[in-house]
Parts: sequence; C-alpha cells; structure tokens
Amino acid sequence: MTTVTGLENDVYFSNNNIWMKIETDKKNILLFVDSYPFIFKTPPSGVYYFNLSNVVRGLIPIPNFLSPNNKIDLQILCAGYDDTLPLHFPFNRLITFVRGKKGFESNVSVVDGELLHESEKIPYWDGYPSNISYLINREIATSNILLPSEADVRRVINCEGLFLVWLNSRGGYNGWLFENVTLNEKSNEQMKINVENTFFQLGSIDESSLTLKSRIDKKFFQYAQSLVYSSEIYAYKLNETLLGISGGDYTKVLNTASSFNFAGHDFVKDFNITINIDKHFGSQLW
Repeated sequence: MTTVTGLENDVYFSNNNIWMKIETDKKNILLFVDSYPFIFKTPPSGVYYFNLSNVVRGLIPIPNFLSPNNKIDLQILCAGYDDTLPLHFPFNRLITFVRGKKGFESNVSVVDGELLHESEKIPYWDGYPSNISYLINREIATSNILLPSEADVRRVINCEGLFLVWLNSRGGYNGWLFENVTLNEKSNEQMKINVENTFFQLGSIDESSLTLKSRIDKKFFQYAQSLVYSSEIYAYKLNETLLGISGGDYTKVLNTASSFNFAGHDFVKDFNITINIDKHFGSQLW
C-alpha cells in the first residue's frame, strides 16, 4: 500500500518548500509531476520525503507583466511498485501552484479569495495605475478598479515622480509612486530631473541610472521589501517623466542597488532604489 501526505489542499505557494511524505511497502516509488517521471528506491523505513517545490519552480513560465502567468496546474501521480511499473496510481491529484512565497513554513496553501499582495490594502495615487489580485477558483483574478475598502488613497506630492510596478512575493503586482527622482550619469554626476526644462540630451547618454526615493509607512514595509527581491520591474511612462514626451506605458528596468530593512519599532522608513535605464530608452518603450 502507498500513501502520500502533504498535498491535502488544492493550491500552494511554489517558493515555500512543498514536502511530500510518501509511505509504501513496495521496493520502489514512481512519481509523475505532469509528464515528468521520478523513480526512487524506497528507504528501509518505508518513508520517502520529496520537496516538490524544486520541480515546480522550474516549470512555472518566465513572469510577464503584460501577459500574467504566475501560476501553473500540475497533475501529481504517485505509486509504489516492486518489479513491474504500476498501472494504477493511488495518489492522483491536480494541484495548482502560485508563484510566490508566504512566510518561512513549508506546504503553505493559498485559500480561495486570498489577496496576493503583502498589505491589506492597495496604495492608490490619482492618475496612476492600480491593480489588485486575488485567487479565485484556482485562477489569479486581477482588477484595475479598487473598491473603497481595498484602497489606501495617497496624496500626489509632485508631478515629477516615477511610478514603478513589480512582481511581488505572492504572484501579484505591486505599484509605488517615488516622489524624488535623480539622474545618475556615467560620470557619476547627479542632477535633479526637471520636466519643465526638458533634458532632451538624455537619449544620448551611454550609461545612466535613476535613483528613486520615497518614505514608506509601516503598513507597507513588506510591500516595499518585495521590490528589493523582485525579478520583474517596470517604470510607468518613463519617457513622459524624463523627457516630457509621450511614449509607451511600461518600460522594463533593472534594479541595481536597493535595500530595505526595518525593525519592529519603526513606523516610517526612507526607501531608495537605483534602476538602470537604456541609453535609447526613448525608443524602446512598450
């Protein structure tokens, strides 16, 4: 007889460890993760532990903000056998895995209706994009319309800020308006961005980056911290912010320097992030 425990729920975060406990009185174990087979020799104890997360993370597609794909459905089959491969699998379940991590425990499930952000509310600035993502019936449902109970309405301090959107730690996308923007040229000289006195020569800079600064209040500490580790970051209307001319909505950028640490007694923290921008960014917006 072969039994599997650890996968009793329908949906799990992929980046937490996902341990399967396989118990069998057979000599061997055959495990299928969709069409990918794994064969193990049964230990003398009759118990084998397998971390499914290592496989799942390699199967989830590369993230893409313009065509979100932050979850995957996989058929998991498992059986024990002696000398001939099994025809029947006592464990046979469809499991959904959401790209992301919550806490440090293993086998963290995602419940239906769960918010896929690190904060209870979504920060909102008038005139800037917003989106909220939930898990609904094994699918990630995203809306760009926030209910009053979902939004934390914030004041736009100036018109020269830059809005970033990034893949967060739970399979959704966060956004934040950075009020202060500084251009760093190749010579390491710095100048403040001034949209009124347009710097059209920016397009000819060989290497340049932007340092963005903002103040983050406690309820968004984890929300902001996810930006530090994000593999996918976009700047909203970069052309318009820097050059005062129209262009595509989103430009993919690279985080080159950032950190965000906080203690339990902190209520507000300054947050700086430096992003690289392409020397020809004016013509490479999506």
